[in-house]
Amino acid sequence: MKLTKIIRKPAEELLNLLFPRRCALCDGILKRKEHGICAVCGEKYPLIRSGFPPGMNRCTLCSRPLTRPAEYCESCKKTEHVFTRGIAAFPYRGAVRDGILRLKYGGRAEYASFFAEALCAAGLSLFREWDIQVIVPVPVHRMRLAKRGYNQAEEIAGCLSRLTGIPMDTGLLKRKRNTRAQKKLGRRARAANLRNAFTAGKPFRKYRNVLIVDDIYTTGSTVDAAAEVLIKNGCGHIYFTAVCIS
Repeated sequence: MKLTKIIRKPAEELLNLLFPRRCALCDGILKRKEHGICAVCGEKYPLIRSGFPPGMNRCTLCSRPLTRPAEYCESCKKTEHVFTRGIAAFPYRGAVRDGILRLKYGGRAEYASFFAEALCAAGLSLFREWDIQVIVPVPVHRMRLAKRGYNQAEEIAGCLSRLTGIPMDTGLLKRKRNTRAQKKLGRRARAANLRNAFTAGKPFRKYRNVLIVDDIYTTGSTVDAAAEVLIKNGCGHIYFTAVCIS
């Protein structure tokens, strides 16, 4: 056995003792053989690793679940999106919603790996079909980054990059304005809030097909604002993937 392996095992056990891994859904401490979520949550939510059930009616553009067969959801019927298409793994409710909120505001950056695995399960075939060249996380303003300690979208995007082999570029898109929180704003207010919020990074590389990664998709205002900047600076098609859609 190599010396590095001999050293790594007790070091990992010490880290798990000091900073135990937690279930991304219930926040309970994971047992040694559990990965991402605990066995109890795995039994309680049998579809959790694959996201939405296969064959569910979903919007062609944003993948929002539909109650009846249709091409577009009501939201996309009212909006001319800048992005080409997107895919989300879960509805924004229940245990997944709680997990996303803890990831975003509760310091649970370790949840990102499980949510990235869910995105990979839900969207890998589409990422290949779309011929994605680069993964770009939705950036946060430096003031918000200082407050949270990390960008949850970047944490998810980094894990997704490692799983798919698609490179991540965190310098392509920058947030130049510290916008208001979107969750209490309507459609028009969201769009206005994000106007001129993003700017292109320098140096800027032009990609044909870009995948924007975010934690929650609601109206598409954030993705559209980011896509507008990327396209204006020479990128081709902009796609998105989000853990949850509300």
